[in-house]
Amino acid sequence: MKHTEIITKWIGGKFRENIILGYQCVAWAKKYVYDRYNISLGVFGGSALSGWENKSNTFPSSNWVKVEYKPGLIPPAGAIIFWWATANNKYGHVAIVDEWSTKDNIVIVEQNGQLGWWKGTNGDEIRRITIKPNARGALLGWYIHKSDYVEPVKDEKPVEHNYVEIFKNESIGYEPIFIEHKGERLLPESQVKALIDIALSRFEKRHFKK
Repeated sequence: MKHTEIITKWIGGKFRENIILGYQCVAWAKKYVYDRYNISLGVFGGSALSGWENKSNTFPSSNWVKVEYKPGLIPPAGAIIFWWATANNKYGHVAIVDEWSTKDNIVIVEQNGQLGWWKGTNGDEIRRITIKPNARGALLGWYIHKSDYVEPVKDEKPVEHNYVEIFKNESIGYEPIFIEHKGERLLPESQVKALIDIALSRFEKRHFKK
């Protein structure tokens, strides 16, 4: 199944491997992987942290790529993302990354994300939530299936440009392309280039018409 189909199907629901373990975060991660890739993950050794450490070859390298988190990296949709233990949770946490994540706000679909009573209710059901990278403990990183792997994306560092001055005298009849950024001085370089390309295109259309 496709990522969006699985998420849509399970949001608001709950999944458990057995009665004893209940509705754990690990159970949902395993269910997602099975529905998405038809792969049964190995045992997690009793905790999400054991899965991250791959002690039982839970994520064999033949199918998975391990990406260790560094500030600024953006996890891709479908990644199996892990956090370290906290004072209230010695087992760590695991979830599925959804679309539209950024370096500062990660969109995840998780189960058992509240107090860990394993009942699948009152916030412990499968839900989509946007959190800061370290909101579940220290973010460790993620596993991504090789079929979906691309080089990790990192937000561009803003580069200073005095771009407000560049096209402030654009011809009458066109809204200046930089007007919405008036008063600012920082933008990602790629965005600056794109805005300049648009302005140049407008200039050519105005001045080189046959």
